[in-house]
Amino acid sequence: MKKSILPVFVFILVALFTISLAACAAKPSAANIQTAVAATLAAAPAKPAQAVTKLVEVTRVVEVTAPVEATAETSSTPTDTPAVTDTPATTGAGTQAAVATPTATPTQGVQAGAPLYWSLQYFVTRFNFMTDLQKQQFVTTLPGRTVSWYAIMDNVTVDGLVIMRFPYGMYGQIVLKGVPTETANQINRGYQVEFSGMIESFDSQSSNQLVLSNVKIIAFYPEPTATITMTPTPVTPTPVSGN
Repeated sequence: MKKSILPVFVFILVALFTISLAACAAKPSAANIQTAVAATLAAAPAKPAQAVTKLVEVTRVVEVTAPVEATAETSSTPTDTPAVTDTPATTGAGTQAAVATPTATPTQGVQAGAPLYWSLQYFVTRFNFMTDLQKQQFVTTLPGRTVSWYAIMDNVTVDGLVIMRFPYGMYGQIVLKGVPTETANQINRGYQVEFSGMIESFDSQSSNQLVLSNVKIIAFYPEPTATITMTPTPVTPTPVSGN
């Protein structure tokens, strides 16, 4: 009886061993692999220190693809604004030369000031009695002062300048600028001219030339001359002596 059972038992063991080898050699399906991975992820602890109590045996993993959220990286490229620079001028030789903007500096003319209130004769008298230092200081106060004088005309230049003489006691000349040509052409030498104007300059060092601008000719006429009137000498009657 025992001999008849032994072959059957051996056959059963061989069959079981063959089935086990076949199960080990079989390739797991993709569904089984995904099920095993899902079970493994579900069994992962919520905290790193928590132990895993459920173990899933995976025989073979073919491929696991996890969805990755694409992060759109937007890079803004700033647009540099080119700096505005001055372009130097190029000369004919090819070299660059800086262009300088000319700055016009207006020349300040002499502005009309207060009247001098001196006659020409008084001006000559006062100036002749000044020392050299007083003259130097006095001359600096004259530009801009206005005067109203009369003097004897000496000449009219081709440029239209009317030249007047100083009174006796002072050499030099008075130059009248801006007199209209038609007016200057009517004045003869030796005429007495009444005029007004503004003192522009006075050269007291060498020529004693006093220049007037903004001139206005008020009147001109021949200088009066003294006339000799003959007066008859009274005749004294000779007394007649009586006899």
